[in-house]
Amino acid sequence: MITGCHNTNIDKDYRVKLNRKVVSALVDTYGKFEILKIKVFAYDKCLIVPIQQRDFEALRHFREELHKSNEVFFETVMVDEHGLLLLSKRLKNYAGLRVGSRVIILGMLKYIEIWSAVRFEQYLKNSKEKFKEAVDEIGKNISK
Repeated sequence: MITGCHNTNIDKDYRVKLNRKVVSALVDTYGKFEILKIKVFAYDKCLIVPIQQRDFEALRHFREELHKSNEVFFETVMVDEHGLLLLSKRLKNYAGLRVGSRVIILGMLKYIEIWSAVRFEQYLKNSKEKFKEAVDEIGKNISK
């Protein structure tokens, strides 16, 4: 299971360097590899990488979203033994990733999320505003 946050950059070949914890989890799942093919979801303006492909099947809510939206899709990508994840043009465009841009990788137990730092900061800002609105609404309902 993967937890934590890791910052990295997109290199000139549109690869993301995964940290040691993620690579170690992939090795634990698949054994030692030179090149590994894995599925990556494009969802909610970030990329979702299940650590185990059986977890891909278990992530039912992503699969259900695939049927509802053209904004949600998955592609098979390659990771090398050094943890370099090669992104397709479609995936990098969807996630707003550019050469040299800062990337945030979040461990979400059974999968990781790969975010453009700019989009993630906006997501956090929007989440805080929505949370504040919800708390205010709850406070109004309690005082009635």
